[in-house]
Amino acid sequence: MTDISFTIRNYCSVHYEEVKALMQACFADMGSIYSTYEELELLSNLYPQGQILFFANDELVAANFSRIVPFDKYKLRHTQVDCANLDLFLDDALNGDSVYGLDVIVKPDYQSSKIGKQIVKEFLDRVFRGNFKYMLGISRIVNYHKYADSMSALEYAEEVKARKINDPVLGFHFSYGCEIIGDSPDFNAMDVASAGEGIIIGVKNPEYVAVQTAKHVD
Repeated sequence: MTDISFTIRNYCSVHYEEVKALMQACFADMGSIYSTYEELELLSNLYPQGQILFFANDELVAANFSRIVPFDKYKLRHTQVDCANLDLFLDDALNGDSVYGLDVIVKPDYQSSKIGKQIVKEFLDRVFRGNFKYMLGISRIVNYHKYADSMSALEYAEEVKARKINDPVLGFHFSYGCEIIGDSPDFNAMDVASAGEGIIIGVKNPEYVAVQTAKHVD
């Protein structure tokens, strides 16, 4: 697929059904999971700049969702339940200095369109402009199930970083400068390909200026 021009918009509630369908298609191997209407509304209210939609000819083809978190809390092991716990969203945002990427989803037909790099660029630009310390997230390790009996998830991640093992998801994150921050065993039991585990990754804002609370960009 040749390069395509995308229209970028912030999420709003009128897009929910489109987002739900996109998530179900992209997460079919994990039971077609999707975010609730309430979750996306709360994310949009707390950090509108972190909920990014990509359209091609008015069709939703990709999205990036995120929330504000304290770096010192989420650099430690956590689970998918922690990430999606709405009861934590407000307190984490009030005490946050970093942005946690919850989901990057791309319609299967567009996964060869180089849109992934455009999503990351837009997301990082917003995180850095907002004076957040880190862009954090969890990477799936989709080939780890083949190696789980012979090495730890962290050892696997290092092998992927050294290009000794191919992992298209984690390898993509390394391609734009992510560093390994830690591992999260039992992150998501439904992710059989990753043997339930995840790797905590991040990109540090080189121009971050420490303040009492992060300066948010509306």
